[in-house]
Amino acid sequence: MTTPVNTAPKTIIRIYPETIIGYSGTPPALPAPSGGPGLLSRIWRWLWLPVLLASIPAFLLGPLVSGIACLGLGVLLLVLALLPTRRKLEPRVELDAYFDDQGLHLPAQAAPDNERFIPYEDITRILTLDLPAQAGKLVVWWRQYQIHTRRPLDNPHLQINTRRSLDTVVSVLNRLKHLPATRHIEIPPPTETAPPAGAKAAREIRLR
Repeated sequence: MTTPVNTAPKTIIRIYPETIIGYSGTPPALPAPSGGPGLLSRIWRWLWLPVLLASIPAFLLGPLVSGIACLGLGVLLLVLALLPTRRKLEPRVELDAYFDDQGLHLPAQAAPDNERFIPYEDITRILTLDLPAQAGKLVVWWRQYQIHTRRPLDNPHLQINTRRSLDTVVSVLNRLKHLPATRHIEIPPPTETAPPAGAKAAREIRLR
């Protein structure tokens, strides 16, 4: 009786990308965050103040019910304005891409069927960068993998962007370096970028 061979990969190193883009020369631009709040949002944030102030003359000059109504509405608007608002960032769906013992596996939505697997023998260099994208006072930090390959394609290289932490990227690189099949690949440490001008006053978003 023969023992069935276990063909499952022993190593799975997930990289949790949000965008995967092929390129040949200069890497594409980073996904830009949505801009700051518009005029209506700013008005809504401070709408409680005139309503609350209006309760004073309403109490003094008008019916008691009017004063109570203005005061209650002002307090309600103040509470809503103070609630933490989580800014929506697009895209926010993480794709299923990972390294295993043989190479890099890409999700179906990011690559045609014949390009969904890139063996390590086709990969020459893996660069990683810590890059900010800024829109107004909002700064979003991306971790970027630049996968350089020798594939005979119009866009042989890959730009893979994730908002996982820099520590997560370092862990991925360390695990890759210990695989026998990656010994020929150049894998330098991540390159960190200085915050953009005005970032100290900006809202920086670093996820995980």
